Amino acid sequence: EHRAEGVRAAGLLRDDLAEEVMLGDSGANALGAVLGVALAARTGPLGRAGVLAVLAGLTAASEKVSFTSVIQRTPGLRELDALGRRAD
Repeated sequence: EHRAEGVRAAGLLRDDLAEEVMLGDSGANALGAVLGVALAARTGPLGRAGVLAVLAGLTAASEKVSFTSVIQRTPGLRELDALGRRAD
C-alpha cells in the first residue's frame, strides 16, 4: 500500500515542482516510506544503523538550528531548494 502511494507521489513530482499541485505531507510521507523501505531492503544492519544515526543526528540538530536559515546561507542548497519554484 505504501509503495503504491509513493509511486503516485513520485508521479506528481513534476507538477509539484511546477507549483501546479501540492504533494503535501501525505504524499511526502508515502514517498519517504517507499524510500525508507527500499533502503532497508538494500542495506544490511550496519547500513541501517548508519542511516538511523544520521537521521537521529539531524533530528537533534533541528532542535537547535534552523535548517531553513542554513539552506538560505548555503549557495548549493539554496539553488537546490529553489528548483521548481516560481520567481516572486
